[in-house]
Amino acid sequence: MRRALVVVLAALAVLFEGTGSGLAVSGKGPLRTLVDAERGFARRASDASTREAFAENLGPGAVVFRPGATNHHEWAKARPEWGTKGLLTWDPSFGRTSTSGDFGYTTGPAQFRTTRDLKAEPVYWGYFVSVWSREGGGPWRVLLDIGTSTPKPDQPVARFEPIPSMERLPVPALADRRAGLEKLIRAEEALGAAVVEKGITKAYLEALAESGRVHRDEHVPMIGREPGVSVLDSRRTAVTWKVVEAKVASSADLGYAYGTGEAKRSDGTVEKFSFLRIWEPDRKQVWRIVLDVENPIPEEK
Repeated sequence: MRRALVVVLAALAVLFEGTGSGLAVSGKGPLRTLVDAERGFARRASDASTREAFAENLGPGAVVFRPGATNHHEWAKARPEWGTKGLLTWDPSFGRTSTSGDFGYTTGPAQFRTTRDLKAEPVYWGYFVSVWSREGGGPWRVLLDIGTSTPKPDQPVARFEPIPSMERLPVPALADRRAGLEKLIRAEEALGAAVVEKGITKAYLEALAESGRVHRDEHVPMIGREPGVSVLDSRRTAVTWKVVEAKVASSADLGYAYGTGEAKRSDGTVEKFSFLRIWEPDRKQVWRIVLDVENPIPEEK
């Protein structure tokens, strides 16, 4: 029995080392290192400035929403004062990584204060969503960052501490990344078709994962299918989306799509918005939405 256990442990060590997950070097699983990276990102914002923290932790092509999708570094370069004043604080309350350990996302509450004093009352509360990637077990870098506003919370959100059972064991079989991306794009197309055929509520009830999260401005994140559809805009009579970019992990078991959308309401008004959807296949390999975010795009005046 002991010999068999040693063989299994040795095999797992090879698997983790081969995926570049960083476990063999740091002794930590990918999810733990991702959460540590997010907290290091937040500490840098508190110790230095929001601007420096974003410059150091966002990858070269990182996308932010202002409110439309844009390259953060180019956007910030044109606004030299951005992120130099006030205090932006945040902390992850949930995270998830791919089995390849090179792709993941985090989400949690955020606050902004006009002064760099933690005792000052925040003027903004919200929830961030960050998508991260890394190469060859190197440092995590943000691929995409988006957020929504929330009401002032009446109680603190529990601190997220990953436990070993949350880590996803690397899969030794080679994944077909292109096939995974095609499945994700087909899932996006199927969602749009279902909204037209069945309405947005039924379409989302079918597309959301059991623990899928829906983030909308001025709402706390809703977790689960029924709670998730409760914050969808029931006034929408038609919704269309245009995917700008989609990516999946090298293990093809976690990915996202972002872009722009337009919704017509029953009162005749039209709303434009940016969206991010994070997808993951369920046990039956059906791609489901695990996190869905929208940012309204105001009309140009």
